[in-house]
Amino acid sequence: MALTIDCFFCYEKIVIPNEEEFSYSEFIWDCDVCCNPNLIKYQLKNEEIIDLKVTSGNE
Repeated sequence: MALTIDCFFCYEKIVIPNEEEFSYSEFIWDCDVCCNPNLIKYQLKNEEIIDLKVTSGNE
């Protein structure tokens, strides 16, 4: 499963490959376009994203 988000800084689409099997995840991912860090928090239920938040990873 891959996760697609909009960069918090430049709003470009970012595709993040996801290999984790956890129901909740939080991580930093640098944008491929502007190189800024995005803090990504998401929660899965039955392999579907039920909650997704993208904020600045500079905190």
